[in-house]
Amino acid sequence: EAMDMGCSFLKHTSVTGIDLKNNAVSKVHTTAGSISTACVINAAGAWASEISRMVGLDTPVIPRKGEILISEQIEPYLKGIFLEARYIAIKHDPSIAEKSNDFAFQKGIGMVMEQTSEGNILLGSSREFVGFDRSTNELIVEAIAKRALHFFPALKNVSMIRSFAGLRPYTPDGLPYLGPVNGVEGFIMAAVHEGDGIALAPETGRQLAELIVN
Repeated sequence: EAMDMGCSFLKHTSVTGIDLKNNAVSKVHTTAGSISTACVINAAGAWASEISRMVGLDTPVIPRKGEILISEQIEPYLKGIFLEARYIAIKHDPSIAEKSNDFAFQKGIGMVMEQTSEGNILLGSSREFVGFDRSTNELIVEAIAKRALHFFPALKNVSMIRSFAGLRPYTPDGLPYLGPVNGVEGFIMAAVHEGDGIALAPETGRQLAELIVN
């Protein structure tokens, strides 16, 4: 729909710099060329601070790695999403995990599980501050699987087919950065939803679109 309205997407393209004129955004430089614009939305997630530095801003965004497992396709097993309380607790207070002597707790593992329409089970997840490292850790993968069996013993004979890690954007107060930035006209933040980015993306997009257009 966006493309039907004239929007262009530059895939596999990096932003290399942002020009300011009289403290206002004027141009974006990319590996595919430069774009003149009066508005930039920083929606770079865990990399948001790198984009902010291009306009002289210090945005305290810290990458927080999470690992998940994906199972083979099975018959319908779970309706909705299963979410363990400590998954949310660790999200908002990392010190809870840091004080624990339990390995799974130390790695921020709280059980979250859902099943895709194709039948794959998604199991997660951990929370670690390890910079931009997106490698998977065998011990963490094993701990996630054990946590899943604690709640769902029937998964014992279900095969896991892959695991991967991603980076969530974290801020100390747990709140997102949304809206215009004082001192840099035309530079708008839309980042740091941590693990809720997909869920909050539609409303974030709607509010920022109204802000910019109006």
